[in-house]
Amino acid sequence: MRCSRSGVDWTSGVSRADSMHVTGMRRAFGLVQRGVLDLDALFTHRVGLDGLSGAFALIRDRPDGFLKALVTM
Repeated sequence: MRCSRSGVDWTSGVSRADSMHVTGMRRAFGLVQRGVLDLDALFTHRVGLDGLSGAFALIRDRPDGFLKALVTM
């Protein structure tokens, strides 16, 4: 399942009802908002909006150590 407004890609190998996915995502996002779940370790690269083309290059080239790029404003 993909949630484009949040910028988060959620993938599950188990097929469940959409309502279960939505409920799980809402719970996870709530944990992030409250600071219970820290996602900083997932982002190995941070780029500003002006470096968006560089972020796409990271995704394409997948350099050693790359996991996810976070684009900030």
